[in-house]
Amino acid sequence: MKIEKLILEILEHGISISGVHLIITKNKKKVIGYLINGFSKSGTITLYEDNSVILAQSRYEQSTQISQFDDLISLAWKWYTDYKDRSPFENPDVDWLPYFIEKGWIKETTKTVYEIVFKQKS
Repeated sequence: MKIEKLILEILEHGISISGVHLIITKNKKKVIGYLINGFSKSGTITLYEDNSVILAQSRYEQSTQISQFDDLISLAWKWYTDYKDRSPFENPDVDWLPYFIEKGWIKETTKTVYEIVFKQKS
């Protein structure tokens, strides 16, 4: 898959791209990096193509090869589960949440809370 096709698919799925910037690869090649939102503590990942391989570079210079949109869902899930016990990362990013639910990795539950709205006069 070419990165342009993947970027189009990301946008069609409603995932936010917050910007682009220049990446200089290990081979000193200049390529466009796309900042993809919603990766928990990493914040964004930079998605770029180098020698026909699409890579997602996250915090701490961690790189993951990406072949399809589902790989990004899995990467977002990994970042969420690795940091969900730390504030402010307790909840999954709203962009990725529908895909986590669709895969059965997470479910929405409702908690009922009762609040007093009438106060008796003394």
